[in-house]
Amino acid sequence: MKKQKNLISIVIIVLVAAAGGRLAAMKAASDYGRHVAAAFSALGYGALTDTKEIKEFLRDPQLTGCENRTHNLAFLGGNYSRRVRELKEGIIYLSEQASLPEGKRFAAPPKLQSLSIDSDDPSDQGLGNAVGALILDFRQGL
Repeated sequence: MKKQKNLISIVIIVLVAAAGGRLAAMKAASDYGRHVAAAFSALGYGALTDTKEIKEFLRDPQLTGCENRTHNLAFLGGNYSRRVRELKEGIIYLSEQASLPEGKRFAAPPKLQSLSIDSDDPSDQGLGNAVGALILDFRQGL
């Protein structure tokens, strides 16, 4: 009887730890999306045109910390690590497109499993909207 209680206690502890870890991964991914969204809201479309600065911004310690937490807890499921990676890839891709003339944009968008890149409008406004849609798609899926 005592062994059964101990076994049940261990199973409960493992389940609670797994659920807590998954929630921590979701929170880290949510924080990542919130920081990226806040940066683009504050800086606007002009920030998108400098791919080097975008890559530097994505290496920010706060963002890197959120990204690392989602990677470390990826084994618990939820695809948060993949979603963070795809958001990062999508923003870098859209930044690279901003440096191209409008007629040559969106030639080969990356194949993202969790997120989608809206490539209907190749104008500067459309490109800015694509970033907003990508971030919104990321945040809604969490």
